[in-house]
Amino acid sequence: PIGVYGLKTLDVDALKHLLGGFMLVIGGYLVMVMYSKAYENTYEKMQIYTDKTVQNIDQSFSFITNTGLAVATGGTVGHWINNTRLFDDDSSAYYTNINNLKNETNHVLTYSNAWKTNYISYICILLNDDPLLYVSANQITPNTIYQSAVSANQILKENQEQQFIGDIPPVVDNNQIFHVRRMQRDFNSPDSLSIVIATNEKALYQDYSRYYGGEGNSTYLLDEEGYIFSSSERDQVGEKFEEDIFQEIKSGSNGNFRRDGKNYLYFSKPLSSNSLTLLNVVPEQVIIDQTLEGTPFLFVIAGILCIVLLAVGYIVSFKSTSFIKDLVICMNEVKKKNYDVKMPHYSNSAVDALGMYFNDMTAAMKTLINDTY
Repeated sequence: PIGVYGLKTLDVDALKHLLGGFMLVIGGYLVMVMYSKAYENTYEKMQIYTDKTVQNIDQSFSFITNTGLAVATGGTVGHWINNTRLFDDDSSAYYTNINNLKNETNHVLTYSNAWKTNYISYICILLNDDPLLYVSANQITPNTIYQSAVSANQILKENQEQQFIGDIPPVVDNNQIFHVRRMQRDFNSPDSLSIVIATNEKALYQDYSRYYGGEGNSTYLLDEEGYIFSSSERDQVGEKFEEDIFQEIKSGSNGNFRRDGKNYLYFSKPLSSNSLTLLNVVPEQVIIDQTLEGTPFLFVIAGILCIVLLAVGYIVSFKSTSFIKDLVICMNEVKKKNYDVKMPHYSNSAVDALGMYFNDMTAAMKTLINDTY
């Protein structure tokens, strides 16, 4: 500690440490900024994964919708719209009409991307809710196809109003997601023709699992009531998502929730092709781990920067306190009436000028005292 003419005591070493500590605080702040930015980037990557997956699934469902539309606009279906007795089994052209419809369906599937990529397991056409024909890509028994198609159509009839031509939201059954297009001659007609397209849920899963977020992440395809149509959690397909969490998720596209004492982040986005919503659930710890894994280089830079700032702080404080020490020593000598004391020269011009002013002052004092007194 040093003191001059009753001025407040100044601890030079404390000043050094204070400046050094200040530089460390700045370095620490920079580290936090870098980590925060890396965390945001990781968060944005998960959002991009969700958006891209929705885009891919939407495209796949669009292929399926277009396939159903192409079958519905075929010549034989048009003939049935004009004559609903076309497929009466007592008609002499019954088998001819059935074969024509099946050939048209096969022709549509030949050019269907959904069929080529195994998204479509089979197409089953129902007349008045009874099986008429089917086309299958897999080795599935006719009874299984008919039972599933009739069951899906019945579920849809119970939950939807009759439509002239239109899409009905899909339902899930036996790991198949069904798309149904019901047609009637008019709203009052008792006759209907339904095109039931079964989407292979496993093929859908294999597609988006290629972009799967990693260990601990879970992806769900949910309907408006929270039923799981597809998921990376394979044992949960067809089940209902946790009700309390689902209600919380419905309130926003992104957010967080707690499950089993752990924090989770979720990213959700509705599909434009139907009423389903993609939900991506990520443990917050995974986000943190991925952030830390992706930022070692940033932390090295931040560490080097901290050292540089600390060194700069000590250098600056050393230069400043060195002048103060010399000044205090000289002032104490003047106090002892030693007017010959001189401040040394400094590399810093401003500091050196202050030292020279002090020297001029002591020289003037010596002359004044010797000549006058």
